[in-house]
Amino acid sequence: MGGFSDEDLVFRPHLRSTSVGDILKHQLLSERRFFGEFVGTPEPAPDQILPTADVTWEGADPINTVEAAGRS
Repeated sequence: MGGFSDEDLVFRPHLRSTSVGDILKHQLLSERRFFGEFVGTPEPAPDQILPTADVTWEGADPINTVEAAGRS
């Protein structure tokens, strides 16, 4: 099975590069800003967007998470 493992989040292709985890956090915050401006809704606080320390990639199922969110 493919995808990310928790160890992948700290990977840096070069010493001066940003880690995979930091890139994903930046992407989440960028999308928060984009959709806030595009749709005209207030931007949620970063602590409502960024995952907490107890969130892991191991066992994550993004397809079912997206499908479940659409049903609520």
